[in-house]
Amino acid sequence: MYRVLIGNDVDTMTTSDNTYDRIIVTSNTTELECDFSSSSVMPFDVELGLCEETFVRSVSDHFPVYTDLITTGEDDD
Repeated sequence: MYRVLIGNDVDTMTTSDNTYDRIIVTSNTTELECDFSSSSVMPFDVELGLCEETFVRSVSDHFPVYTDLITTGEDDD
């Protein structure tokens, strides 16, 4: 089983409203290892105040996706 943290309703592209990027974890991943509510997309154009579309596309046509991983557990080497 898999859990999709970035779903189809999330826009991950700078040039369209499509979702091409995902974060998927196995059912073995628990809330002790991953903060499921932290998964999101970083719209770098808005975060950095970039307004010129040509410049935004020259950086990337994908927004970064991320989630917080918890690495302080007993089994984390």
